[in-house]
Amino acid sequence: EADEGRFILAFQTLRRAQALARRSGQTRGEDQAEAALEGLRAAALQRWHFQMINDVLRGEQYGRAIAAAVEDLSQIPEVAAKGGVTALDIGTGTGLLSLMCSQTQGVHQVHACEMNDALCSIAQEVIDSQQRSCPITIHPSVSTELKLPSKVDLVFCEVFDAGLLGEHALPTILHAKKELLSENGVLIPARARIF
Repeated sequence: EADEGRFILAFQTLRRAQALARRSGQTRGEDQAEAALEGLRAAALQRWHFQMINDVLRGEQYGRAIAAAVEDLSQIPEVAAKGGVTALDIGTGTGLLSLMCSQTQGVHQVHACEMNDALCSIAQEVIDSQQRSCPITIHPSVSTELKLPSKVDLVFCEVFDAGLLGEHALPTILHAKKELLSENGVLIPARARIF
């Protein structure tokens, strides 16, 4: 946690330096701050995270599952009446799945929670830099302590290690299903198989 605090302070300081350089027209200073930010992002993430976010097939499968769920949920009159699907991304990491969801037609609001403060900062930066069709709210919290205004229509999570049972995945999903997901809601993934 002490390292996370230092990473966050460093992110904030470098962002301020970059903004000051931009406002004063110092292109070299802005470029140096951006290079330092890139190095800090790499240092803040564990190596396995890069492999996961670069797994194109995995990302595409999550994207297809999210799009199919949104299409199905959009047919429910209560969902349509409130303006569309409200979704929750548990363990958002860099915010990739939240962005994918927010760009899906029929999504009204995305909540994203992440317990790692350094990743929250990175996710906020990634999300702020992208076009999206609906708002994404980042919650620096574990999902089991998350307080939302109402239950959501769609919960998706990518909190799995290679063996499914690590990272408290099952208790997290069971809690989400009971406390955060609406009665007619969809959970992604809905099932898993252990070999």
